[in-house]
Amino acid sequence: MSDAADETNYLTHNHSENTDATVADNVSAAHLDQINFGLFLAAHILLENPIEDVAAAGVNEVASCVAFTRAFSAIRAATVVAVHGYYVDARALVRTVYESAGLARMLAKLPDKAEKWLVKGDWFPDKLARDYIESQIDPVGGSPYQAFYKMSSANAHPTARTSAYLAFEPTSQEFRPLLHPQYNADFAAHTLHEIAGVTLFTLFAMRRAMASQDFLPGWWLQGLAQLASDVHNANWSHLEQDWDTHNERYARLSAATIPADKLGEYLEAHPNSLPNIQKRQAREED
Repeated sequence: MSDAADETNYLTHNHSENTDATVADNVSAAHLDQINFGLFLAAHILLENPIEDVAAAGVNEVASCVAFTRAFSAIRAATVVAVHGYYVDARALVRTVYESAGLARMLAKLPDKAEKWLVKGDWFPDKLARDYIESQIDPVGGSPYQAFYKMSSANAHPTARTSAYLAFEPTSQEFRPLLHPQYNADFAAHTLHEIAGVTLFTLFAMRRAMASQDFLPGWWLQGLAQLASDVHNANWSHLEQDWDTHNERYARLSAATIPADKLGEYLEAHPNSLPNIQKRQAREED
């Protein structure tokens, strides 16, 4: 491969320059910190309770984990692409994050859909996940999910609006295809903020996918509240609660909960599980 400084190197030329400039910009650097912290929170959910036996776990649990992992990967990919200066391409990946996280939230709650998606390989249009989410809320002033999907779809498609800046000089009408990524402070900051926003969406989807948020440690929920405040200037007071009480409840639940892939073993040994009751009845009848 030719040297990255060589302008005929169409694979990596300008990458390091764009990365250095992005990291040096305070606004972009702050968004990178937000994204990284969001990935840390997401990784906790994905890794804290590993599924040791897929066959014994619930199909909805497995399918949801797979879809959330796809969202996690797409967040990283979008960030890397944005840092290197490919802003349009990064925003196209934002839609992948959004679709994967919304799908994962739905699959966690609907085992029949999870089985079709995971076992049969069925594909579900995003509208199905949006309809499921919106059936549980009462949107004010229209659907925020549909509005975001419309925006992200427009960014993902090769429209003139998303493509023209790659072919025209920004300060003139001269047609000049930009074959190497060019650093733009405003584009970088805006794109990374959008990725931080969809990372936050993924974390909220993860919280909703849980059987109860009581199964999440207090530090995780506090981190989510802080990240939400950092990413978007809005009223997040509904995320606050009595953390001491929550942590006590979390400790009790954690001590009493049996992992999904251990339930079979537990029920096999428990005298009052249905199979063991049936065995006793059969012996009594004999």
